[in-house]
Amino acid sequence: MEPTKLFAVDLPTLAVTIVGTALASGLAAYFGAYLGEKGKHVATKEDFGELLKQQKETTKELESIKVTISGEMWVAQERWKLKRENYTALLKALTELRNILKGIDMLQQAHRPYEPVPENVTERPNAAR
Repeated sequence: MEPTKLFAVDLPTLAVTIVGTALASGLAAYFGAYLGEKGKHVATKEDFGELLKQQKETTKELESIKVTISGEMWVAQERWKLKRENYTALLKALTELRNILKGIDMLQQAHRPYEPVPENVTERPNAAR
């Protein structure tokens, strides 16, 4: 009686099975790594599109802020110019008014009527004797 064989496999079949398994494992590892990298590239490409969209939105918003700030600075600068012009005109007008008032005062002093000495005063105060 022959001993019982659990696996009845001959040598060529075993060799083909081992080589086939090794080849299938190698191909599976290669294509698994390839498809993994390919998947990363596809995901990166999708992420790149989203990032590019976000960058465009951010750039648009930044330009809008720049325009707003630039406009506000222009308004502030024009306001300062207007204030300077108004204060300069005011100072000139005040200087002219002061000069006019000085002229009026000088005219009043030059044309004061003569004030006579009261009759009951016989001597002038601090008059030399």
